[in-house]
Amino acid sequence: MNVEGKKILDGIFPAWGVCDFAAVSDCLLPCKAAKDIPRHAASIIVAVFPYSMPDEKYKNTDLARFAAVPDYHHVINIRLEKAVNELKNIFPHEDFACFTDNSPVPEVYAAALAGLGVLGLNNLLIHPVYGSWVLIGEIVTTLKISADCKAKPLYCDLCGLCVNNCPADALGKAVFEKNTCLSHVTQSKKTLSPEQERLIERAGCAWGCDICQLVCPMNAGAVSRPLKEFETGFRSRADLSEDNSDRVWAWRGDEVMGRNLRIIGGKE
Repeated sequence: MNVEGKKILDGIFPAWGVCDFAAVSDCLLPCKAAKDIPRHAASIIVAVFPYSMPDEKYKNTDLARFAAVPDYHHVINIRLEKAVNELKNIFPHEDFACFTDNSPVPEVYAAALAGLGVLGLNNLLIHPVYGSWVLIGEIVTTLKISADCKAKPLYCDLCGLCVNNCPADALGKAVFEKNTCLSHVTQSKKTLSPEQERLIERAGCAWGCDICQLVCPMNAGAVSRPLKEFETGFRSRADLSEDNSDRVWAWRGDEVMGRNLRIIGGKE
């Protein structure tokens, strides 16, 4: 990556790093977006996007912090696409494809390899400045970029507090069973079991779950420096009487959110 390219990325991403595509090519995730990976991919530019506000903003929240801001898919993709468009101007013969969340790239693993943080026992990336309160996006490119790619990802302090405090007992197993995670349960369209409803009621969260992050000691000194797009669209509580088309739960419609609000005693 030349100086001009680095300047572009520094101006668009709060923090970024690079890992070799070969480092993750044997553990790509099966999804429709996999077809968009450029042929002869060489490098992955991984970026993190902080979203957490100061703690006092969440005193009466009924949302996980990632859900209290505008839909991150849209926000992150705009920044990724801007970076791709500008990089294409200086590397016209290279191919680029951007991904976030629904990505064939194991993005937490790739971010750790790219030097952006360590892997937590809660399966999240913990950035040295922003803690685990970051979302991840990546650009897969045919451009060969010199990367200080770690041979193996580094891990957190392994204190086990996230495992011990998980209300759904979803952590600490050899294989993470996503369907048992409370955050996943709140997003499920399926009929919930009585135990699942009790989990939502006890957590008091209508979308997502932050418990494993709130108890993490590596988040104690996390800097609150959210993207301006997140800051201006922040809402601490869900309200179905408002326009929620720009919220992360909009893809599920009002029915799922309404169900969760009824469970925790909120208003639709």
